[in-house]
Amino acid sequence: MDRTRLPKCLAPRSPDPLHWIFFFCGYIKNKVYAREISNIEDVRASITAAIATVTTERLQRTWVELDYRLDILRTIKGAHAVVH
Repeated sequence: MDRTRLPKCLAPRSPDPLHWIFFFCGYIKNKVYAREISNIEDVRASITAAIATVTTERLQRTWVELDYRLDILRTIKGAHAVVH
């Protein structure tokens, strides 16, 4: 995805939900490639193991944060906002 072509409401520090998709994918990628991968079966096994490490608590915290950011987007009607 070319982030230079995204609208302002999807800037890197905005409250957009893409941030959480990137976070989750990055988390899984770090777990998958923490060890050497030799073949496609290794990749599949590593992905399965990485997803198994995602706890219910992590999913709940992520959902609460996503819901908070979506509330911000609804409130500001898509205008640019920086959330820390």
